Amino acid sequence: MRFDKIMLKKLSLYLYGILLIQLLFLSCSILLGDNTEQIGISIINVSSSEGDDLNSGKSGSPLKTITKALEIAGKSSEIHVMPGTYDVSNGEQFPIIIPAGMKLYGVDIDKPIIIGGGTYYVSDLSSNVNTAIVSINNNLIFGFDISNPNGIGILIQGSQHSTIRSNMIQNSEYGVILSSTSEASIVSNVIQNNTINGIQSYGSSKLILRNNTIEQNLIGINITGESEANLGDNENNGFNTIQNNIDCDCYNTTLNSVSALGNIWDLDVSELIVESNCIDGNDLVSQFAPITYQFIPDSSLSLFNETTIINLIAPAAGVQILSQTPDFRWNPTNKTLVLIAVFSAPITIQKGKINNISDIIWLWHSGLNDVTEGNIQYQDGVSNYETNAPPLPLDRGRTYYWACWGWDDQGISITHSSSQYSFSIGY
Repeated sequence: MRFDKIMLKKLSLYLYGILLIQLLFLSCSILLGDNTEQIGISIINVSSSEGDDLNSGKSGSPLKTITKALEIAGKSSEIHVMPGTYDVSNGEQFPIIIPAGMKLYGVDIDKPIIIGGGTYYVSDLSSNVNTAIVSINNNLIFGFDISNPNGIGILIQGSQHSTIRSNMIQNSEYGVILSSTSEASIVSNVIQNNTINGIQSYGSSKLILRNNTIEQNLIGINITGESEANLGDNENNGFNTIQNNIDCDCYNTTLNSVSALGNIWDLDVSELIVESNCIDGNDLVSQFAPITYQFIPDSSLSLFNETTIINLIAPAAGVQILSQTPDFRWNPTNKTLVLIAVFSAPITIQKGKINNISDIIWLWHSGLNDVTEGNIQYQDGVSNYETNAPPLPLDRGRTYYWACWGWDDQGISITHSSSQYSFSIGY
């Protein structure tokens, strides 16, 4: 009987504790209500056409301006912006300053348009600048069309890493500026038609560029002060297309070397070299430190300049196939010496030679067997050009690159070549 009383007493205390916790949460809800200025909300919705800054910002009740969304947002909030134009006439106040840790998303394939700029003081420049957006620290800016005809599109500040992804940054004086000790990854953007620099780094900032298109700026990328830039390295090629900038594509005036592996440069380049003057559309310019680079030929051009084009048929460019042991077809060259190869990474050319033969994972050449050139089955090839080891199936879920080229009858000069085609293996 005593045992039962003890258990009942413990149970009553347990239930009393639960009741107190429930009352505590209830009182917090009553006190705080839905006041987003006090507690912040995880997602704030904005629509220039359907929103109102008197709304809550929740789903179905969007705000009208990004400016208001930033006022009520908590530190870890995400601001989801619908398509439309966000400028002074919409009620925006420039610059749009994004606090640390916050994420700004354009949530539709039709990118929201931000146009405008305002004054912001930059300490390491000791001057005011005109900028549309200021990224303070650890921000994500995703999916916008950003223009500021009187200044900077995006100014990156702070010392924590921010990411600028999938934006159109154009028609400004400067597309993106990194200042002071800022760090940023700039990924999958189109940065074009900026009258001074597409991207400029100051101070001791650190810049990573991957998979961007940077073109038709006065200078594509301008690396200054003590800043560092990585445009692609051995572990992660850049896959940037940096072309047709008026003075030069990449200009390094620092004492730091720049890694720029695996990018597409101007289409007329056959032997890419580092120049000393940023004039006449030069591709790579460095005054003091080396730039490590490769040239990836454009997929619409032959791998090797001044050769007869070989037309590839299958696998077609960009196609996804199911077979892990595909056949390869191209228009026959009728050359005695022909080779086709599959690479695990984009084919890079340096000084007229393939630079990444270590990425070859399958190949066939006319000396291997007596089969018809122009129509080769996977088992006709080998996985290693030195040992002629039997071919291994390709991996599902991966992208591969293939090309074909042929020599003169003496095996000295390459006379025929294709462009490179990518294909992937589906599940």
